[in-house]
Amino acid sequence: DKLRSGKVSRPDFLKALKNICGGRCNITSDDWEKVADYFKGPDGRIHYTEFCEMMENAYNIPNLESKPQKTVNRPGTGDLAVRSNDLTEQKDMDKMHRLLQRIRREIHQ
Repeated sequence: DKLRSGKVSRPDFLKALKNICGGRCNITSDDWEKVADYFKGPDGRIHYTEFCEMMENAYNIPNLESKPQKTVNRPGTGDLAVRSNDLTEQKDMDKMHRLLQRIRREIHQ
C-alpha cells in the first residue's frame, strides 16, 4: 500500500496472506477468497487495515488497560480447529470470525 490508503487490490491481498502463512497454514484457497470477500469495499479493493485490526484484537480487547474490570473470553479447546460445511448466510459472520481466528493462530505458531 504505497499510498497508505488502507486498501489494496484483491490479488495483492491474497498474495500477502499466502506469503505470510507459507506452507504452514492449513487454509484452502476458497477460505482465502472468503476472507478477501469479507473485507472487500464497495470499490472492490480490500480494506487490509480492518483485517489487521481484527487479527491484532482476536484474543484481546482494544484499550484493555483502560478497562481493568473487563472480562476477556477465550475460545474453548478445539473451537478454532473445527472445520464445518458451508453454512447458511445467517451463520456466515460466525464462520468468518472463526476462520480469521484460525488464521491468526496459525500465523503466530
